[in-house]
Amino acid sequence: MARIFWPLLIIAAVILGLVVSAAGVETRAQIDYLSDIHDHSVQMARNGDALSGVAERLRTIARDELVTVAQGILEDIAEARAFADADPPVDSVIPVRSLFRQALIAWEIGVEGFYVTLLEASDNPLDATVVDDIAAAIAHLRVGDAVYALLLDELERVDYPSPLTPLPGVVMSPTDDGLVVASLRYIEGARSPENTLTIRPGLAVSQLLADPEWQLDANSQVVLTASETVVFSVVLTNDGNIDSGVQVVTVNLRGVDGTVTLELTVEALVPGRQVTLVFEPIEVTPGQSYEVTASIEGEPEDWDFTDNSITVAFVVNSN
Repeated sequence: MARIFWPLLIIAAVILGLVVSAAGVETRAQIDYLSDIHDHSVQMARNGDALSGVAERLRTIARDELVTVAQGILEDIAEARAFADADPPVDSVIPVRSLFRQALIAWEIGVEGFYVTLLEASDNPLDATVVDDIAAAIAHLRVGDAVYALLLDELERVDYPSPLTPLPGVVMSPTDDGLVVASLRYIEGARSPENTLTIRPGLAVSQLLADPEWQLDANSQVVLTASETVVFSVVLTNDGNIDSGVQVVTVNLRGVDGTVTLELTVEALVPGRQVTLVFEPIEVTPGQSYEVTASIEGEPEDWDFTDNSITVAFVVNSN
């Protein structure tokens, strides 16, 4: 009898150990997965605050700030989507994963529609369709919020192991007002003359430099140290709120020997950036007077054409 009993007892103990071990592995996998959702959710909560902050300042916000905030949120959502789109480690977390994924999809549509429509409203003041588009975007944000709330309820209802810290609440919708009221208010803010949401190309010639360097004589006349050549450098700055197009920069030097024209092409510049173009050396005659102009044509919608050229009259010293 003992010969039968003890082997059975050992087999039962091994089976029980395997069951306990398997349960421990699944619990660990659940905790790890929920911890990853927690980390993404914390970022989504921050993004909700950021989107609300943008919505509150539409009357004064700059275009590049709106675009930067919105695209940053979309990048975070895309990262979370990649996580949620992947197969979960254990089947027991599929309901949570599904709810999180659906919330992210709704938020993604909402954020994209919200900021793109605001820009369209600013760029096209007579477009009435933007009211419905903003309302649709807010509706998607609210759907994402509601689905995420269901996720929190799911974690409370089902016997999941708790992650190290509870999941935060996430509210991506920037308002609780009715869709029409909220949409009209945001469109009005986007079209406010106080902000800089409207497309404003603004490539500018900000400096014209010379080598040898410019000097001022006693009569405030610009002069160059005695030299047989001069090298001009042009600093371009994008003072607008959209990327500039490819531009041709021209340097015209007029003097006793006629006019010399040099051209260089500059690639697109993002807002706030600048580039320095160095031109080939040009022969000059000591003791002679010259006038040099650095210019760009500018884009047709350039909001300030007065900064598209700089002209300097100078004399080359003879000794």
